[in-house]
Amino acid sequence: MIQRRTFSKLKSIVALVVVFLLVLATNLMDKQHFEVVERALTTVYEDRLLVKDYLFKISRQLQKKQEALHLAELAEIQQTNNLSNTAIDSLIGKFASTAMVAHEESYFERLKRELAVLEKYESELLVSDNQGVSSEYIRQLDEQHLEVNEILDVLFEIQIKEGKRQIDYSNQAIDRSNLMTKLEIGALIAIGLVIQIILLYRSK
Repeated sequence: MIQRRTFSKLKSIVALVVVFLLVLATNLMDKQHFEVVERALTTVYEDRLLVKDYLFKISRQLQKKQEALHLAELAEIQQTNNLSNTAIDSLIGKFASTAMVAHEESYFERLKRELAVLEKYESELLVSDNQGVSSEYIRQLDEQHLEVNEILDVLFEIQIKEGKRQIDYSNQAIDRSNLMTKLEIGALIAIGLVIQIILLYRSK
């Protein structure tokens, strides 16, 4: 009789321990899934949305320089270039501090090189002709602007694709968490039923 009671108590304790371990395991997995989602959202904001803003502002500064090149006098062109180049250097520095995927880093390095070439052309343009800007220099600068803008377009596309990839990754983590929650509820119901059956069996 005593052995039967001891065995019944032991079964009840084992059942409770199983429930506790199940809840603990699912909570740990939920925490891990939450961290995945949190990292993904942080990445989307800091490494994608902010970078898109940097790229847009770089593009805007390039547009100002090109407009000045075609419409302004030499002194105003020089002033615009100096101000825009300072702003672009600051934006490039911010971009450099973000996390990049391999092909993004490759295009970022190309962007820096082509921007350096553009600044070199601008300096040559401004010292070569004190009377004005020659059409040949304008053509050369326009071609270089086109080269830089093509790289910017690729970098814009990378931000969209990588942002979507991170969102898909976080959605997968959420789906896994929801599945684990359903499994946990199902397991708890099953264990509860087993405990009820054991209690009813003992009462008989």
